[in-house]
Amino acid sequence: MYIGGSSNGRTTDFGSVYLGPIPSPPAKFQNSFFRQSLEIFMFQNIQIIRYILAGGIAVGSNLAILFIYVHYFHLWYLTSAIISFCFGVVISYLLQKFFVFKNYSKENIQKQFFNFFIFNLGMLGANTLLMYIFVDIIGIWYLWAQALAAAIGACVNYVYFNKVIFKKIQ
Repeated sequence: MYIGGSSNGRTTDFGSVYLGPIPSPPAKFQNSFFRQSLEIFMFQNIQIIRYILAGGIAVGSNLAILFIYVHYFHLWYLTSAIISFCFGVVISYLLQKFFVFKNYSKENIQKQFFNFFIFNLGMLGANTLLMYIFVDIIGIWYLWAQALAAAIGACVNYVYFNKVIFKKIQ
């Protein structure tokens, strides 16, 4: 393994040094039950893992936009939540379609996005209601409230996206 660019074992102008080969894990861990179980779990649940990753990106962008609108544009948190939710829907659609469900078909893409958008309008209503309940009634900080509402919505979304919007045509 080299750090920098040297292959001769000496440091260079960039300070690179040869550190030797990258060690492999001990033999007792290479074929361990834990490792095999982890590989089976990841193989069987790769779509869920990708969904969680894509959802994290969409929620992160949603929270960042929400924060910017509340703190820099001084909009009311519910108005900001609606705006950030709309940005999140576009980001989510692209990630869900191409990364999570591997749906590369351009056929009926307008209809697919329209169905995705209509479903998310309903989710926007649920999200806004949950935000109001969490912030104004329960007293949770608006960013935590949005993250909690997004987590609740993610469970509903996965089932609907998988079974209706991005279903595989046999």
